[in-house]
Amino acid sequence: MNQTTTLEIDPETRALAKTISERTGLSPDEIIRAATQSYVNEPLTISQTAEIAKVSVRTINNWLREGMGHSKLGRIVRISRTDLLAWINRHKSLSPLTPELPAASRRGRKKAAK
Repeated sequence: MNQTTTLEIDPETRALAKTISERTGLSPDEIIRAATQSYVNEPLTISQTAEIAKVSVRTINNWLREGMGHSKLGRIVRISRTDLLAWINRHKSLSPLTPELPAASRRGRKKAAK
């Protein structure tokens, strides 16, 4: 699978990549691509994941129980940014403030005042 992604790179980052390129023999684009790939695949702790997703640690633990992708070695849990983004994309239609309830559960609920 050949996937091309266009990234907007600020001038300072591009200059740094050029400097590294001169020392390593790799192209600046190869440097940026490698750094970006490393960042995307960096495993996150539950706390880091919660901070990025702007939810509580408890919510992340609930998501893990509900099937969000993760790696586990003993009691150590790590979540990739890719797994986090995939989970959010699959569940973005559900608002955390108004969870989906079965129709029977919605009956009899009073509407909020406007």
